[in-house]
Amino acid sequence: MMTLEQAIQHCEDQAARCSGECATEHLQLSRWLRELKENRNSGLSKFIAWLDSDCFDCVYDSVESAADMRREIQAVIHRCRMDQSA
Repeated sequence: MMTLEQAIQHCEDQAARCSGECATEHLQLSRWLRELKENRNSGLSKFIAWLDSDCFDCVYDSVESAADMRREIQAVIHRCRMDQSA
């Protein structure tokens, strides 16, 4: 199974090897995949910003429980990022 980055690279490699409509379609696909990647990263950034906001604290009974939950979520995000980069 390919990662998103590998799929982007595959499309760009195919576009370089092909010509005409095939190359054009592979370039378009790589653009869409890059857009998907940017949107995913943007969504994660927004989520992390929400974790750091006062709104997140309001969801929990106390500042301490919100801080604990925030640390746990950030640890999970960090592990996911490490797994994706491996």
